[in-house]
Amino acid sequence: MNSISGDKSGMYYYSLDSLTKIIKDLKKTEKLILTGDLEVVNIFPDKLNELQVLKDNGKLKIKNKHIKSTDILIEIKGLSIIRDEVTIAIYTLEKDGKYLKFWGDGVYTFYFKYLPDTRTYKLNQIKSGLVE
Repeated sequence: MNSISGDKSGMYYYSLDSLTKIIKDLKKTEKLILTGDLEVVNIFPDKLNELQVLKDNGKLKIKNKHIKSTDILIEIKGLSIIRDEVTIAIYTLEKDGKYLKFWGDGVYTFYFKYLPDTRTYKLNQIKSGLVE
């Protein structure tokens, strides 16, 4: 578990990198606002795929009024480990008037399989929307 929590495996970074490519294809945005576990949020750079990354890392208190309609709020939550599979859920939200609503499919779930021979993880699939 320690190798995952500090993202030594690269799974969080790879998941968000893949998601930013989807976002860039579907919405004109310049800024991503990351929230979630502080250990995870702090590992990301200030720019990813040419998008500014604003990290709500405990020091910066991002309020709803600071989010623009062109921003995407990303919540990285829901890491689960079942046998040799690791699942990371990333929620995407956007501002609609005064309120936040799901953007795109709302949740993107990344499934990684542990490969014991190489001691690495391989992305098996990405599901979007509410997953059973």
